[in-house]
Amino acid sequence: MAGIDIVLNTVFNNPTLPVVPIYGFTDTFDRPDGPVGVTSREAKPWIKHAYPGADIEAVIEEGKLKATGSTSWNVWAVDAKTPNGVFRAVFSGLDALGGVRVAVRAQNATNFIVVRFLANGVIRLAKFISSTETEVAVTSAGAWTEAGVLEVGMDGASISVAWNGVQVISPRTINELSGMTDHGFMMRSESPNTRIDETAFIAG
Repeated sequence: MAGIDIVLNTVFNNPTLPVVPIYGFTDTFDRPDGPVGVTSREAKPWIKHAYPGADIEAVIEEGKLKATGSTSWNVWAVDAKTPNGVFRAVFSGLDALGGVRVAVRAQNATNFIVVRFLANGVIRLAKFISSTETEVAVTSAGAWTEAGVLEVGMDGASISVAWNGVQVISPRTINELSGMTDHGFMMRSESPNTRIDETAFIAG
């Protein structure tokens, strides 16, 4: 008996079908040294939101993400297809002078929400609007250590921050940028210590 061929109706043979977006992303940076490229799981591109005159790049070195350069900043982010969820970054090294900051809901290089690591273990939540940084909340000393996991929770206008599973900034309201879906890092300068082992956005 002759075989029966079954043709499935997919976007590959029927471009009129709607494309289902892939929400969230995961990147373990387990690829050769060089430009950050695309995420390891979904092959989503890292998008460079460039600030005029900046020389900052995001590169992989020995399986970790780091910044290079010293002038101004650029934002490197991935389109998670949703503004709501949890952005997670695992740091194997971290210092307050490293210049790598978490940037979520990025519209471009001058409009995004930022989480910054300050001296004495202080974590600062702020918003960049037209290049102007405005503080939203700040922790007491000792909120972060040299290595650990940062999580930024986003639900509508509500933004919270946790370090190693402990909420260090309770939900705060940031109305701006509520629909932006690019999440990643503000790369400001190179550091001998600051390295990111992996990152993910879990849609919620």
